[in-house]
Amino acid sequence: MPPRKKPKSRAEHAAGWEFFPVGGIFSQGSARLAFGRSRLLAAALPLRYVLGPMSDVRQKIQEIIEQNRVVLFMKGTKTFPQCGFSQRAVQILKATGAEFMDVNVLKDPDIRQGIKEFSSWPTIPQVYIDGKFVGGSDILIEMQQSGELAQLLTPKN
Repeated sequence: MPPRKKPKSRAEHAAGWEFFPVGGIFSQGSARLAFGRSRLLAAALPLRYVLGPMSDVRQKIQEIIEQNRVVLFMKGTKTFPQCGFSQRAVQILKATGAEFMDVNVLKDPDIRQGIKEFSSWPTIPQVYIDGKFVGGSDILIEMQQSGELAQLLTPKN
């Protein structure tokens, strides 16, 4: 007969965490934390998912977008794109003569995930103009071909 599992305490049940007494492992979905002598020993997920909300990342993204007229969240940099779609977006923005800030999402996994959640757009690169999400490289191509991108990037008086 298998050993009986210890019933969950109210706190464990309410938080959705399950306690396994052997080794002091707490589990919630794919997050597993191992504790020993009241100290965190290991975590399967990065601590940003366990310790804090994405609000700091959202705030950082919001500040970048507000402080720069044109922002390209991309893989790599505008001088060294590390993805074909990012390279295409850089080429299009450079062809319009627009000054733009590049944000390398490969340097910061929080920004990489956060920008997808911020815009509700699953792919990178992402372009923001005047604080508004425009789209990825495919949308930039269409906008460039129609002339809409040039109009959008014309300085406002």
